[in-house]
Amino acid sequence: MAMQPPRILLVDDSATDRELAGLVLARELPGAEILAVGDAMSFAERLARGGFDAAVTERRLAWSDGLQVAATIRRVYPGCPILLFSSAQDALLEGQRAGLDDVLPKDSSGYLRLPGALQRCLERRGDTGSAEVLLGSLPVGVVALDHDGNILRTNPEAVRLLGADNSEALVGDDLGLRLDPAVRDTLSRALAGDGVLRGEEVRLQRLDGGMGWARLGLSPLPGQRGQYQATLEDIGSYKRREQELARETSELGRANTELERFAYVASHDLQQPLGLITRYARLFLERFGAGLEEEGQRYLEHVLDSGSRLQELVDDLLAYARIGTQGRPFEPVDFGAAVDEAAANLEAEITADDAGFSRDELPTLKADRGQVVQLFQNLIGNALKFRSSEPLRIRISADRQGDDWRFAIQDNGIGIEAEHGERIFGMFQRLHTGEEYPGTGIGLAICKSIVERHGGRIWVESRPGAGSTFYFTIPAQA
Repeated sequence: MAMQPPRILLVDDSATDRELAGLVLARELPGAEILAVGDAMSFAERLARGGFDAAVTERRLAWSDGLQVAATIRRVYPGCPILLFSSAQDALLEGQRAGLDDVLPKDSSGYLRLPGALQRCLERRGDTGSAEVLLGSLPVGVVALDHDGNILRTNPEAVRLLGADNSEALVGDDLGLRLDPAVRDTLSRALAGDGVLRGEEVRLQRLDGGMGWARLGLSPLPGQRGQYQATLEDIGSYKRREQELARETSELGRANTELERFAYVASHDLQQPLGLITRYARLFLERFGAGLEEEGQRYLEHVLDSGSRLQELVDDLLAYARIGTQGRPFEPVDFGAAVDEAAANLEAEITADDAGFSRDELPTLKADRGQVVQLFQNLIGNALKFRSSEPLRIRISADRQGDDWRFAIQDNGIGIEAEHGERIFGMFQRLHTGEEYPGTGIGLAICKSIVERHGGRIWVESRPGAGSTFYFTIPAQA
């Protein structure tokens, strides 16, 4: 017995995609009737009327989720074949997990395969249902409005979001009165214009006196002149978390500012007494050292050595504190010239190690020139310090990646274990003893602070014995 031409429910909020899919299905399935819907209200009404043989839905919908739509169809019409047709990257896996009849990518090959896939799925027929069942199961509030914004009908989720006891309590109410004044005016203008709003975040003044948050959408209600469909997606938990993050960020910013101020003041106040200690110890050794026994001279040398290390630590602390407190305004900086200056500052070390040093052409970006020089100098110095027994090679390059420039400082030094890749950018973090590799453990923390002040991030890729490549990004401002 020949199969009757099918009636196919096509759910997609993109008018262009609906039209293209409809044309392909109509051409390859002669006589097929395409029931295309693009919004929640028309979807509910179409399900209430029923009479379709299979359903095709997009994964990402502005008013719902395609998997939720599919689950709703299954509840109303348990035997209806459903095909997920989507450009979402997770569509295949999620569709299979949901037990849908088939999943196709929304690309050129997917459009060509769509009619055949539907023919293979058409084995069972649906039953009747109701719009009330559908609207009750949608995860977003749906509100039908007249041209003045008065509520005509709602679903249970809208009743919950608006703090009403039941749907009847909302009928005739002006939705605009439940919104902040600025958004109320936006809704009025949309109702007087094309009747479209997309993703407006609104604070709701609920009937029970409480407050809530939702993402508001608006579109004309198909087949109903002068009526509109408003959707309300609950974003209360998102807004609460956003407020918590803002508070935590503010507290962290204050703590960092206080820490930087403390580090600056403490290290600045240490400069004078530390300078006096080392100067007098050196003066004593020069004038009276000959009269001391060998052990006494050794004690004084320990004092001078410790003073020198402490002076280096204080200098690094000051440099770290000044990044946020004494940074200069950003201006166009030739990063190639900044690298050249950093290398010139380290010329003696580079020459002594017979290191091979090279750089590619580097961009000009808005930055703090002094801090960029310091950043490169610290990273080049790091490569010089942690060289292997092989002749040292250092290369600096950059490449554009989207909105950022990514810089790379590559060496063939001793390398590090991947597990230490984040730890080394912390304050006073060292993987080796001071006797093995001298230093304060602050240099890479300074690099991280400089990069973050410029809106970028820094990381390392390395293996023991295979060298290291330090990467950092800087935004590619216009």
